[in-house]
Order: sequence, then structure tokens, then C-alpha cells
Amino acid sequence: MAYHIELYQKKNRKDVLKVFESNFPTYFGKEDRDWLIEFLDAPDGPNFVMLDNNKIIGYGGYEISDFYNRAVLTFGMLDSNYHKLGLGKYLLAYRLLHIAQQKELLTDFVLVDTTPSVAKFFEHFGFEQISVWKKGYRSGFDMHLLRYDLTSENVSLLKAIVKNYEK
Repeated sequence: MAYHIELYQKKNRKDVLKVFESNFPTYFGKEDRDWLIEFLDAPDGPNFVMLDNNKIIGYGGYEISDFYNRAVLTFGMLDSNYHKLGLGKYLLAYRLLHIAQQKELLTDFVLVDTTPSVAKFFEHFGFEQISVWKKGYRSGFDMHLLRYDLTSENVSLLKAIVKNYEK
């Protein structure tokens, strides 16, 4: 399989929505679709698609708040047929490494908010849970806030993960 990641383009919108639909309602509520469309139509930062040959199988992005000077991951997802293959780890490492390489970024950590079932994925990757907000999402899911430190050791690990998939 030839997996690779490239920048999201507006022409990818329909395929990204298909990826979202493959994860509904297990990982997303119906209100999240409108929220995703807002991200796709007016992104606040870089967004990426993951491809299996020429088929879009994943999507994820991030934004950097100039006011708060922090990086936040947005909508990371894989087509449900591609779960449990290690590809989520690749997409996550790619985004984190991209953040770490931003010269204007003064923060040394990245935040993500997610649902309880997905929080376990981030914790396994090395994120630390900061807080839980009961029913914090419009959909009624609890919101878990986690952080990842961009230490030199972690950045080296991210580089190794990405390099492994981009052979």
C-alpha cells in the first residue's frame, strides 16, 4: 500500500465528508458534521488528507492561535475501514511534526480536545489528560482536553514515525 499525506484542497471536501460519515455515530455526533464543514470551507490552519494510492482515507489539521500562542489539533480521522492499522499514529505524528517545525510558534506543547473513546488513543501516543468537561460537546459527548509536549525527544520520535511510513 502506498500511503501518503498531502495538503487538503477544496476538491477533497466530498471525500473528507465520506471519511467523516464512516465514523458516525461512533466517534462523532450529527452536529459535528456542520462543524467539520465550517473547517473545510474556512480553515484556520493547515489541513491534510491521507491517501491510500489515490483514495482519501484520512483527514486532520491544526490551528495556531496568535492571541494565545498555542497549537490545537482539529478533526483527525481515518475512514473506519482503516482503523487499527497504525495509520492514525502516522497522521497524528505528521501533524505534530508539522507544528513543531513552525518557526513562529513559541509554545512547546499542543492541545487536543476529544471524546472519551478517542482520548485513549492520544494517551497511548503520549498525550497527558488535563481535564474532562462532562457533556462538553454539542453532541452530548464528554470532552477530554489533552496536551502533548514538543520536547526534542518527542520531536525525534515524531520524525522516526513519519520516516517509517514515508519509506
